[in-house]
Amino acid sequence: MTLVAACGGEPTSSPPSPSPTASSAQPAFELVLDGAVDLPAFPSDPSASLNECAPASSGGWTYTYAGGTPFLTLDLSVYSPATTGANPSDFDLDIVAPGSRAVRVVPSGRREGVQGDGTIHIEPRPDGGVTISLDGSAVTLVGGPASIGTTTVHLELDCPGAV
Repeated sequence: MTLVAACGGEPTSSPPSPSPTASSAQPAFELVLDGAVDLPAFPSDPSASLNECAPASSGGWTYTYAGGTPFLTLDLSVYSPATTGANPSDFDLDIVAPGSRAVRVVPSGRREGVQGDGTIHIEPRPDGGVTISLDGSAVTLVGGPASIGTTTVHLELDCPGAV
């Protein structure tokens, strides 16, 4: 509780800050990149400027992240056939890693054609969220369309649901 002096000089009290609830849990991940980009055991940063995971209206999931040291961005779209297990390659993952290296795992080919390959597994959580496991091989680009080689990707992502 905080005491604040009011205009008349009498102390008043302000209500205590609300405590966090289970529904305010943040997504968390562990990422491993190996090959053209080498980033072993990169965990998500709880103080990242962007860290959002949400179900899509179509039945898939989206995840966006920007933060950490070194700074990294992730943009994951999981389409509904991957969530049901009908097509475990129906996803797109874009990572911008240190050195402006773009790692693209786009086995779905939904945007500009297939780039890289991989599979994803979705496990529902009791709170309505999901745990997403992704393994793949990616095209790695630096500053444009020229590939500098292949990077293997392993991502474990925990997306909490509403309680």
